[in-house]
Amino acid sequence: MKAWSKRMIWFFGFSIFSMIDDYFYFLSHGTPFEYEISTAIITLLIIVLPLFFMGDDK
Repeated sequence: MKAWSKRMIWFFGFSIFSMIDDYFYFLSHGTPFEYEISTAIITLLIIVLPLFFMGDDK
């Protein structure tokens, strides 16, 4: 599998997971999830760091 397709699957998969997680937070708490700067930085690291290590299959 090519690296770009792995990256697209990872990015959109994580985005969908995050959206579902935020939706359930909204249902249970009645307010939208508010990102603090530390949460945003950790989330970006989780999304971005693996993208650098995805290469083409040999």
